[in-house]
Amino acid sequence: MSFVDINLWDFLDNSANRYPKKTAIKENGASCTYEQLRDRTLSVAAFIKSHGLLEGDRAAILSPNCLPFVEVMFANARLGVVTELLNWRLAPARLCELVEQSSAKLVFFSKKTRESYEILRKNVKRPLTYVCMDADIPAAVSNADMHSFPPMERYGGPDFNAPAMLIYSSGTTSTPKAMIHSVKNIVLKALILVNTGTWTQDDIYLLTSPLFHSSCVGLFACIAAGATCIIGKPSPDGIINAVVKDRATRIGVVPSVLNTILDYLDEHPDVDCSSVRCIEYGAAPMSAQQIARSMRHFDCGFYQYYGMTETAATVTALLPAHHLDESKLKSVGLPVLGTRIKVVNDSGGLCEPGEIGEIVVRHPCTINEYLDNPELTKSAIHGEWYSSGDLGYMDAEGFLYIVDRKGDLIITGGENVYPKEIASCIMELPGVADVAVTGVPDERFGEAVMAAVVRAAGSDISAEEIQDHCREHMASYKKPRYI
Repeated sequence: MSFVDINLWDFLDNSANRYPKKTAIKENGASCTYEQLRDRTLSVAAFIKSHGLLEGDRAAILSPNCLPFVEVMFANARLGVVTELLNWRLAPARLCELVEQSSAKLVFFSKKTRESYEILRKNVKRPLTYVCMDADIPAAVSNADMHSFPPMERYGGPDFNAPAMLIYSSGTTSTPKAMIHSVKNIVLKALILVNTGTWTQDDIYLLTSPLFHSSCVGLFACIAAGATCIIGKPSPDGIINAVVKDRATRIGVVPSVLNTILDYLDEHPDVDCSSVRCIEYGAAPMSAQQIARSMRHFDCGFYQYYGMTETAATVTALLPAHHLDESKLKSVGLPVLGTRIKVVNDSGGLCEPGEIGEIVVRHPCTINEYLDNPELTKSAIHGEWYSSGDLGYMDAEGFLYIVDRKGDLIITGGENVYPKEIASCIMELPGVADVAVTGVPDERFGEAVMAAVVRAAGSDISAEEIQDHCREHMASYKKPRYI
């Protein structure tokens, strides 16, 4: 088999060959082996095929993370059916709009999204078959029917350049942007993550990120490595339970959730976290204080990832060794395998080290276009380069630093102010749990800076203390006028 024949189904099939009796997925105390997951998936694939879906057709999933979600994704991969990932948290009207415009022939949902299913069934006018993956719901195909077919033939699947997933990203706009990732994009990204994160078959991965997001590539990396995936809850209790009971070795979190875990561990210092060998985080950098505090509780490596839906997530990584250098903690790291990054000015010229400009990316897992949106495609994709819309700069060693989104820039009194910089400064205060910064209209300066701050539990930090801290650590015009 040549490299170009590798597809997502091969990840599961290969790991089932190597580790048939090993636990592949754990959820709510139940588990299934790789051999069982392959057989269940091939049965679901036969079910999907019986409904007339051919390679290139679409099947949508509307559900929180669960084992059947994983089965449907890999069943689609075996058939070459495109998995359309729907954000179950969207407003009902928006979901109806997306499904009405979609060409998906099947919609898989779970009992937790039954309300959304009822709304779709009532309001979407085109013909659709709805399948409940974990219950028997009126007017929907049941989960028993979904698993009633004998497993189909193992071998097969689409070629490397065939479409694999349709993912929606609202980004910084209110209208979701549809984009299709090829088999190549998802396969290469999973292999890049295995390489960057030093995955092994001994890993026990706690999956908390939603599978409807591009972070689903973490699941594919896990299966490709032959590791075990725990489908968990992104809450302190859920994460601590996975560490204590399931001995999770690899955890993915956002810094705000990690802070709540650290609060819990401060109160329960006897919790055994020795199984954790790496913590992966993204969406925001962690301060030196957060890293130091985390390292007191977790004797492990830390990975920070930066990316976007258009590139199937990660394009840079701040590795464990980089976290030991305090001067790099505000960086999102270096480009991952196969990636080039430039920072350019408004004229398209290269910025000097330290000069802020737009981040553009050349990456093997980038989409070719936004679906049915030629104007957005033209503005963001220029040959092999993708314009991210993020502002940042690179240092002399090639480490990338994110400043903000271009559209989030606040201009106050003619000065450029970046909300992310102010939010990061405020988050350094120990009495702060979360913060959001934005610009508000101001008659004198055009815009003024406003910060919405959530106090940490037990904190009585005041607006004056926050303003004093900002005044001490940044230019006076940047400090929030309103808190």
